[in-house]
Amino acid sequence: MAITAKSLAAGQVPGVQTALYTVPAATKGYVRTVKLYNTSGSTVTVTVYVKRSGGTARTVASPSLATLESVDIVDPDETWVLSTGDTVEAVCTTASVVDYTILGAEEA
Repeated sequence: MAITAKSLAAGQVPGVQTALYTVPAATKGYVRTVKLYNTSGSTVTVTVYVKRSGGTARTVASPSLATLESVDIVDPDETWVLSTGDTVEAVCTTASVVDYTILGAEEA
């Protein structure tokens, strides 16, 4: 099996809980970084979840970000190992003001 390092997902966190990254079929996902950046003029809170395929979404972080603040919610020595159909989800108190980038690798 080949492991390919890549940008797994990028965009803006919505105002409703939504999947930002879903592990494709017959693939294992390795999440190394979930970077959040508040582009707005006010403090917002982003809640990030991991949801196992067929399971319940579980909160992994819920940082408050001040104006122009950023945070990486995955510890530097940590990797989230996800299976086919697992998702990284998020919601923000204000829609479309927090940019996100999810970096890691996929093994297919």
